[in-house]
Amino acid sequence: MGEPLVVDEPPPGLEEFRAEVRGFLDQVHELTSHASGESTLERGRAYLAARFDAGLGAIDYPVENGGRGLDNRYARAFRVEAARRKSDDRAPGFGIGLDMCLPTIRDHGSDDLRARFLASGLRGDDVWCQLYSEP
Repeated sequence: MGEPLVVDEPPPGLEEFRAEVRGFLDQVHELTSHASGESTLERGRAYLAARFDAGLGAIDYPVENGGRGLDNRYARAFRVEAARRKSDDRAPGFGIGLDMCLPTIRDHGSDDLRARFLASGLRGDDVWCQLYSEP
């Protein structure tokens, strides 16, 4: 027989964090819904700035890189709460930066690159793109 299954206990403060996230999502509902007259890019920028300013822009990034320094269970809790509210928490148009470029800079970039790009990318000030060239 193998080792017994161990279920992780929730980290301390997770329920309080979830309540904080719910409060934040209630405040920014207009930015994550499509009822607003703003363009997707404008809504995304405003949402990412509000999220970053609330300390929720990079929950599992180190504090020195513009994050909150929490483990990925907190980031997952944010995504779950956003999904429960049918909130578009990914800010369409910012995926290349948020999902590819910024994590690479965070993990492999110099201190200068981190200082130059992480906070501005997480706030939505910079929009990243991926270009393709056919042979």
